[in-house]
Amino acid sequence: DKKFVPWKTAHNDFIFPIIAEEHGFRGSILLITAFALLLVLCLFIGAYARDPMGRLMVGGVVALFFAHIFESIGMCIFMMPITGPKDSSFMTDMPWSTLTSTVGSKKYPLPGTAFPPVNIFAPLSVASFICA
Repeated sequence: DKKFVPWKTAHNDFIFPIIAEEHGFRGSILLITAFALLLVLCLFIGAYARDPMGRLMVGGVVALFFAHIFESIGMCIFMMPITGPKDSSFMTDMPWSTLTSTVGSKKYPLPGTAFPPVNIFAPLSVASFICA
């Protein structure tokens, strides 16, 4: 049972090849689906943002997340050139996901109510921590 990625270096590698090797095609599709769900959730936050600046910020975050995900998976399947370590992108994605969660918490109130709705997007930074 020879593994392509040894366990001693598995914590240093990208998450996609580890999931793909351990869980196969189903795990890969599940991870890509989780990434897509994260991006769609961010798009919903942008669509329900209170002001245009919030929409622009969340749109930029979605573009940044998509670029990071596309580049990371593309490097793992040899579709993109390998450009070096991606550890710094994790450090920049966390503040961006927190900013997106903050924009999501400041929405228009529902018609006929005085209070804003319950924020269902609050766990976004936790979800992006798991997916990143």
